[in-house]
Amino acid sequence: MAQLIHYHYTDSFHYSDIKAMDSSGILFVNGLSIFFEECAKNFARSYPEERGTCIAECSASADPPYFEFFTCGKSMVLLFDGLGRDTQQTFRLFRQRLENYGYIAYSLS
Repeated sequence: MAQLIHYHYTDSFHYSDIKAMDSSGILFVNGLSIFFEECAKNFARSYPEERGTCIAECSASADPPYFEFFTCGKSMVLLFDGLGRDTQQTFRLFRQRLENYGYIAYSLS
């Protein structure tokens, strides 16, 4: 009998690919979007005991630092690379902005 192989599809974006961001999500220059409410619902499906505000996993210590959002169908990874000395500060400010919108990211670092 054939065995089902699970594939993990991922789209990767760079921080510089962000065209706009507000409390509803992120719009990239190529027209793709991340919707925060969708990410929160996807996380809550896997972790129903959580409050439903987590929308991503992140790692500030990875090379490069990243956020991986809980989007439908595939992961959407936002890489913080090519920013030079401003990388960690930009990462922290991005995370703070998410928190100001009422969402959190689970830290893997």
